[in-house]
Amino acid sequence: MRKIISSMLCILFVFALSSCGLFSGPDTNTVFVKNDGTIIGTLVETFDKKYYDKKELENYIKDQINDYENSAGKNTVKLKSFKVKEKKAKVEIQYETAKDYKEFNHINFFAGTIKKALEAGYAFDKEFLEVVNGEIGEAVNTEQIKEDEKLKVIITEEIGDIKTSGDIIFVGSIHAKIKAKDVVSIKKVKDSNEEPDEEKMLTYIIYK
Repeated sequence: MRKIISSMLCILFVFALSSCGLFSGPDTNTVFVKNDGTIIGTLVETFDKKYYDKKELENYIKDQINDYENSAGKNTVKLKSFKVKEKKAKVEIQYETAKDYKEFNHINFFAGTIKKALEAGYAFDKEFLEVVNGEIGEAVNTEQIKEDEKLKVIITEEIGDIKTSGDIIFVGSIHAKIKAKDVVSIKKVKDSNEEPDEEKMLTYIIYK
């Protein structure tokens, strides 16, 4: 979510590229995977320069959505709201499926059952920690987790908050913390000289 909207800002205001960044505050960048499989992505960006054009940005977002719908189908992505208030631009977009979220934002993202995730080729190759009452606990056996194929999982490289439609019971990530029983906050991994490992960059959120 953040990638595509941030890039929109930077494309529109290329001469101010360094000012394009994540704004943290009372309104937090969030991806909410609803129980029916639809996804609500909310992004807040700073919008504090005189040369920022609200209408131009809104039209650009709508154009991107229209282009996607032309190939993926009508109502696969919807702009729910676009607001600029107190030097913040807040964008809320609804996606029909996890696939639409993944393809529209050009990001590795999955939401579904563990069975479907395994069929899609996700390795679950990391340490998983148990989550009890919103608190991270001890490490658990990964194979045991994979056996319960009916559990739901969100797999993402997204940065920000991920909200689920149920209680989180396991999390697999080196850069995530539990904010609530149904919310995981994922932070950016520090850059290194090592070749990035795609599996390590993924956060697995398992819930019921």
